Amino acid sequence: MKVLSLLRVLCVVLLTAFAGCTVIPNTSARIPSAAIPASPSTALSQIARASVQPDETGFRLMPTADVALDARTQLITRAQKSIDVQYYEIHKDSTGRFFLRLLRDAAARGVRVRLLLDDLHTAGEDEFLLAFAAHENLEVRLFNPFLSFRGSLGAKYVEAFFDFKRLNRRMHNKLLIVDGIMAVTGGRNIGDEYFQSDDTANFLDLDTLVCGELSAGLSRVFDEYWNSDSAVPLAQVVRTALAPQHLREAFEKETVDATAPIQSPIPEQDVLGHPPLYDQFTLGKLDLVRAQAIAYADAPDKIRRPTSANLGAPDIRLDAALLHVRERVRAAKRSVLETTPYLVPGTEGLESMRLVRQRDVPFTIVTNSLASLDEGSVFPGYRKYRKRMVDLGVQIYELSPRRVAQDQRRFGVFGRSSARLHGKTAVIDGETVFVGSVNFDPRSEKYNTEMAVFIESRELAQELTQLIGNLKISSYRVRLSPQDSNQIEWVTEDAGGEHVVGSEPEVSAWREFILELLNVFAPEDLL
Repeated sequence: MKVLSLLRVLCVVLLTAFAGCTVIPNTSARIPSAAIPASPSTALSQIARASVQPDETGFRLMPTADVALDARTQLITRAQKSIDVQYYEIHKDSTGRFFLRLLRDAAARGVRVRLLLDDLHTAGEDEFLLAFAAHENLEVRLFNPFLSFRGSLGAKYVEAFFDFKRLNRRMHNKLLIVDGIMAVTGGRNIGDEYFQSDDTANFLDLDTLVCGELSAGLSRVFDEYWNSDSAVPLAQVVRTALAPQHLREAFEKETVDATAPIQSPIPEQDVLGHPPLYDQFTLGKLDLVRAQAIAYADAPDKIRRPTSANLGAPDIRLDAALLHVRERVRAAKRSVLETTPYLVPGTEGLESMRLVRQRDVPFTIVTNSLASLDEGSVFPGYRKYRKRMVDLGVQIYELSPRRVAQDQRRFGVFGRSSARLHGKTAVIDGETVFVGSVNFDPRSEKYNTEMAVFIESRELAQELTQLIGNLKISSYRVRLSPQDSNQIEWVTEDAGGEHVVGSEPEVSAWREFILELLNVFAPEDLL
């Protein structure tokens, strides 16, 4: 009994000590800053004027890794005034080092660079980030930082245990704004696996290039995050005794060999038939789809303050980018077509599907199969709803890594690496396009901050429908078994006819069993 009592006292002491360590530092002395407005004198503003009218926004969907990387490279290398960067993850791999070196080079030209990075996946990178931030014209802030356990991701989860409500909430936004006039937003983080350069697994994703009016609204969103209480200067989280010059030398050594991870020549046309962005930037005019658009972003303090950062429209009653997706889906009159890597609809999502289907509106979703899912803990939550979605008449397609690898014309060279879906998109009524960071799961709704861009364009809707069609061709169609309506089966079709699989395709029964065990320990709203 004495031993147990002593352990209880020790646990209380540790909990008290560690809980105190998780409090975000006081940021009152931090100097706020604002986006630099677009200047007509910059090269990118001149290209924008040649591409869109002053009150317009132009878009280009970027489904392939080469185009997405080229867009970021062209924007950063042409920056003259400012670069604002907001990401959930920037890996310290070839792509991440190349990207940060581009930013460092821009800062060396006198461009102001602000980098806001969620702190969950920075474990082991403190010295590298300090070396990056040691350059002039560069400032780094960490969103909702971990303070006590920074050595590994596992250690950060230990800290999260002591302040779960705060530390479980992450900034999931992805945004790059250059000279206040052009931007990139969508589903991609910065890392090899997002640009088809990983040896084991790569994501199929979607970004959009934004040119013109909407860029100013996106800059306002960035400023709200940058100046929020949750955005803490790197120097307040990580201390170093090294001199700035020593840090800069270390960054140079780490990145001196950093080259573009995609070395092969960019094709003369992408999968949508568009020419390379490099050529268009060089010529001074971009071939874009002009359209009306609106962007929504969750407030930085989403858990504590339910308000909306709403661009271009009055504030609404709830602070959730996912809400805007859900409202537009529920209002669909002709069709709904979605992609999401993680599909745990919950009661609200299931109700959206029911409302749409009771009007006999076709509803199609492309998501990951168990074989392509990178977050296996999500699978039990998805499987819980899968049959109910099929019963409602929702057409579900699950990505097949094997079939993607066989179709290099549509998706690029995967080699031995596995394909995983990561794009978060929707086409509603063949007229409205959604591109953003929002997954259709409880985490996006309740915990992570997210962004959503809605574009009113039949042309872009047709392009995105084509891209989703490519995914459907390389996926399994989920249906009820004709022999047993309580059983799910997976169907593919090719020149040889219809092929039916009666169990989770391309995975072992052992993996399926292990993931089912997780269902006991993983509450649905944390998936």
